[in-house]
Amino acid sequence: MREELEEVFSQNEERFSKKHLYILVGVVCLGFLLYYIFTILWGTNSYEVYKGLKNEKRTLQKEVSDLENKNVELQKIIFELKGLEPTKEER
Repeated sequence: MREELEEVFSQNEERFSKKHLYILVGVVCLGFLLYYIFTILWGTNSYEVYKGLKNEKRTLQKEVSDLENKNVELQKIIFELKGLEPTKEER
């Protein structure tokens, strides 16, 4: 009877060996790593959002530059209409 109990006890120890624990910890860590990578690539603060904002910034900077050039041209026309000569700073 004692031998049978020892055999059952040894089988229970084998069910939850260190190997199984390492595999479980590895799977959990892999899950967190995959979640982190997914968040970096497609989350609300992701690389895709960063690229979109970078393109939008470039577009807005180009628009500002174009508007500044247009403003300079319009100021030149205003001075010509008023008959004034623009100063060096305004050129």
